[in-house]
Amino acid sequence: MQKKALLSVSIVLAALWAACQRPVPSSRFSALAEAYCECTATLVQLNRATDTLDHKHLPQHFRQIETAYRQARDCMAAAIGQYGLLQTAELDSLTLLLQQRCPGVAHQRDLLEELLSK
Repeated sequence: MQKKALLSVSIVLAALWAACQRPVPSSRFSALAEAYCECTATLVQLNRATDTLDHKHLPQHFRQIETAYRQARDCMAAAIGQYGLLQTAELDSLTLLLQQRCPGVAHQRDLLEELLSK
């Protein structure tokens, strides 16, 4: 009986420790910036690789970009469900955070508006 209780306490402590390892976002903007960076990471990598690809590989590469975009859109839909849509005026505040966290997409205002605002 004591072994089960000790095991249960150990599991709870391990779960609490794991939860503390990932900092809680300090604001809605911070949470959305983090989600945006994570959701668009693959899309950014694929877009960067486009310039260096051989011409014959471009059709397949563009299909991968299309898939990555759909995944980013679905991923951000989940984040928006949790944190809400941004108003257009709020995008500037988010852009400042993105410049620090994932500068590869911070300058892509059209993608930002498409995935995060009305």
